Amino acid sequence: MRLEPLYRVEFTYPQGWSIELACTGRIAGRMRGANHPGRRTDGTFGPDFQGVIETADGAEIFFDWRGYGRAYPPGRRQIVVSGTHLS
Repeated sequence: MRLEPLYRVEFTYPQGWSIELACTGRIAGRMRGANHPGRRTDGTFGPDFQGVIETADGAEIFFDWRGYGRAYPPGRRQIVVSGTHLS
């Protein structure tokens, strides 16, 4: 079995609550979603992100990401998530 990524997502929070999303790869398009993370007292957080990818050809793919993250190294979070997709 050979696993290949379907897409890569990079997002930032440039001004507090707004998010800039880009989706590139075998699936490319615009993403919209909302994150509802939880945070533990040790600084570990749990991403809980749902949304939709609107592809360049008009398809819509709903996604649900959940996982584990840590707020270090400083200035760069490390996150591991599992994803479910529905189209």
